[in-house]
Amino acid sequence: MKLRYLFFGIFILSIHVLISFILYLTSFSSNNFLIISDFLFIFLICFLITLEIVDSKPQKFTSTSKFGEIFLKNTKTISALILTFLGLNLVFYVKDFFLSGKILNWFENEIIFIIMVSLTFTFLYFKVNWISQIKSPKYRHHNRVFYFILILYSLILFLNYFKIAQIGNLSLENIKFILAICLALIFLVQLKIKTWLPLSPRPIQKSILWYSLLTMLSLLVLLSTTPRLQNEVFYSKFYFLEYANFLSISLLITYLRVFYVSIISLPLSRVLEQKVYEINSLSYLNKIVKNFSNLDYIFQTIVELSSISMRQSFAWIQTYNSSNLSLQDSFFFLNKDFFANITNNKHIQDIIRKTLNPSIIPSITDVLQQNQLIKQETCFESFCIIPINFRETQIGHLVVANENSYFFDDDDLNLLISYVEALSIAIEGNYLLIEKIEKEKYKKELLIAKEIQSHFLPKALPNLSNFEIEVFFKPSEEVGGDFYDFIPIDEHRFLVLIGDVSGKGMSAALYMALLKGIILSSNKNPLSLQHLFSHVNSSLYKKIEPQIHITLAGLLLDFESRKFEFIRAGHPPLIFKNSQGIYELNPQGIGISISDTNFFERNTSVFSNKFEKDNFFLLYTDGLPEVLGRKNLILGINKMKQILATGPDSNTNTDSNANILNTHILMENFLKEIQKFGTEFDDDLTLVIIKT
Repeated sequence: MKLRYLFFGIFILSIHVLISFILYLTSFSSNNFLIISDFLFIFLICFLITLEIVDSKPQKFTSTSKFGEIFLKNTKTISALILTFLGLNLVFYVKDFFLSGKILNWFENEIIFIIMVSLTFTFLYFKVNWISQIKSPKYRHHNRVFYFILILYSLILFLNYFKIAQIGNLSLENIKFILAICLALIFLVQLKIKTWLPLSPRPIQKSILWYSLLTMLSLLVLLSTTPRLQNEVFYSKFYFLEYANFLSISLLITYLRVFYVSIISLPLSRVLEQKVYEINSLSYLNKIVKNFSNLDYIFQTIVELSSISMRQSFAWIQTYNSSNLSLQDSFFFLNKDFFANITNNKHIQDIIRKTLNPSIIPSITDVLQQNQLIKQETCFESFCIIPINFRETQIGHLVVANENSYFFDDDDLNLLISYVEALSIAIEGNYLLIEKIEKEKYKKELLIAKEIQSHFLPKALPNLSNFEIEVFFKPSEEVGGDFYDFIPIDEHRFLVLIGDVSGKGMSAALYMALLKGIILSSNKNPLSLQHLFSHVNSSLYKKIEPQIHITLAGLLLDFESRKFEFIRAGHPPLIFKNSQGIYELNPQGIGISISDTNFFERNTSVFSNKFEKDNFFLLYTDGLPEVLGRKNLILGINKMKQILATGPDSNTNTDSNANILNTHILMENFLKEIQKFGTEFDDDLTLVIIKT
């Protein structure tokens, strides 16, 4: 209630009490002035009640399932107010045996009058708010009829003052009774008790049942009680008395209907509450499974929901060792008292672990007897068992147990299956999250390795007079194990190295960096390819993992003598082109770190020859011929020779084309051929082209 209306109402009642007190003292009789002031008082009170009802209509409507709480609170207020009135009446009756007096009679009259005004306001206020809360397509039409009846009844009460007993052939008393019945029927239709009462929680329904009974009894007593308004000259007191009784009739019929519906719906409320809880639990579960980073919390929540939804049965989740999810054998439960009883019962554990599909075991005793097993001591008789699967692998079970046989039904099983399905979504999300984190870590490691690799690969191609060099380098991942370098030995000699570390990614890049460090630490003057490769082999022998394999090739060019030397340690052969043709230079050589220094030197040889102007050297790793030959190394090398033999004009194949073929054009020819196989490859690709 708004304070301004409350203060205004208290002010009006205070004036009425003051005038009444003066009239009692002076024994003033009724006259026209008193009649006008009395009607004005009635009008002001009714106007104030109307303003309060209009302003207090709810802007936000209560849901049907929660309307019962509002109705119960209002019912408590109504019953308390009626009981207060009846109690005061009783007190005043007892008082007459012991005390009497004009002042006491006046005080009694005013108290009864104030309570009557309060009853009228309370009854009307709650009625309007109830029908305002529950909307219907005919809401406005019913409201018009409702207000019309109230106004018509008010007019009839005014006619009573002028001693008018009937209108036509109908007496006013009969009209008032008909209006009371019509008001009750309109109110019942508008309130729609069957809609909201069965949806109220069970405790609310119980309270409504008992308070409805109390309110009905109170209303019956109120209607049968004649308030003690003695020697009263104010008609307003009889006006609000009649109005309170008029509204009481419709309230009595309403509470009779509420009591009847409560008795019918209360036995079914437990089933309804169970279904509502199941829906709410699934909704809540769908919210928390989004937080799949905390699987333990989700496991524990599902155990709790399963226990409550199965009428406080004992529930637990047991998980099994899973490398994919980093799970271990563990239990999630609520009641520690039953924990040992379950985990130590071998027969029950065998039955649970062998359950591959959602199942109900109505009686564990029957199952054990069928399998000719002795029942171990357990307080549970019936079970619901639902497997928990992750990507077609069973990682655990949700188990709900009850001490009674044949306790669970198919509806229970379906609900628990829904819980497990939500859990499976959370597990999948958790796995993807872990996978994403690992990928992010690996990506950061690759970026570090890429930065390391960039420091060990040449930042720019060497600028050599009368020589052309082109390089193509593509790791299969962010970084790779391929390695190449250009090392000037002195003014006349230039060393080209190319290597391949088995595997790819971070580990291959680190071994490649180690290889580069060993090469740089060797003594370059006087340089011998045999000595250099022996030094690398001895440095890595028995110092790297057995599954890591390193191949290495070196091409030493002497500009002054126009000679070259080529050595390979398990690396693919050098492709060499001169004026006589294209050759595959494949001197003897075994991989790095496979054997000791003596064996390595005995099985590694150096090929040397002269080179001329416009000769080509192709150094590469095995990833290139594997791509060109579709995993066949020999076919890939033959394909490389074909590309080298083909000049800029693919329709001709003469020696004269060698004069116009340069490293840039040749590299473009290789790239066009490589791109036919896509952009993603299983191995690193490196190609170094040198033209003299």
